[in-house]
Amino acid sequence: MEIPARQYKRPTIKQILDFAHRTPTVESLAGFAFSYGYLRRLVVARRERRFTSAQITPGGLTENVVGAEWSEPIIDWKGEPEDVDLWRREHSDMKSFEESFAWLNTPADMRSGDMPVVPIRLQEGKFNGEAILYHDGDVDPVEVLTLYDETESYKVADLRKQLARVVAAKLSENPPDVRYVLDGNVLKEFRVCTLLHYIWLQFQRLLAGRVAVKQCKVCGFWEEKGVGYQRDTWKDHPACGNRRRKREERAEQKK
Repeated sequence: MEIPARQYKRPTIKQILDFAHRTPTVESLAGFAFSYGYLRRLVVARRERRFTSAQITPGGLTENVVGAEWSEPIIDWKGEPEDVDLWRREHSDMKSFEESFAWLNTPADMRSGDMPVVPIRLQEGKFNGEAILYHDGDVDPVEVLTLYDETESYKVADLRKQLARVVAAKLSENPPDVRYVLDGNVLKEFRVCTLLHYIWLQFQRLLAGRVAVKQCKVCGFWEEKGVGYQRDTWKDHPACGNRRRKREERAEQKK
């Protein structure tokens, strides 16, 4: 899958959930890629400067070397090429989250079917686990968000815990790119995340209740509160509701 190297906008939570809800065809996967970029690749501006050994001072190459100016930047992709198979695998994980979250997001008295089971994707028929060993003082743990409530019913809390583990694993599998830049006398840290990391950050916010969404009971697509709907009683899109009522009326007339 080849798409132009440029800076792409980020999808909204609705666009992410709708993408996960759709059946993954080559056309739908390519459409998402052309709108928002690659999943794991970052856009970079590559440039270079050439110099001779005579231009190097005893202390090394200085910041500004006369006659060794930077070339014009070339916009390019950083990372390994992505094929449709990779996109299908990642979409499968997104769809699993979307379906499980839809069940959790439905009021208890309106849930139908058994509680979803969150599948764990195993590569090459085996489970691979990796823990990074670190020294005390190397790591400063930061609390991000509380992703589930232990006071909920056992089954609901267990599903939330499963989803929280998946979110943690996906974010760890696709960490942000960290760079340090000296700005005057201040060293600044920049974290740039891939599209895939960004998507799972949004799923993290959903689990933590930082954003509210609802799924249309007719078409299955999503809306964000304050954008696609306002009241918590919202159930379906106006057009979907009209189609549903007409079907109900025809079914009633046939009785």
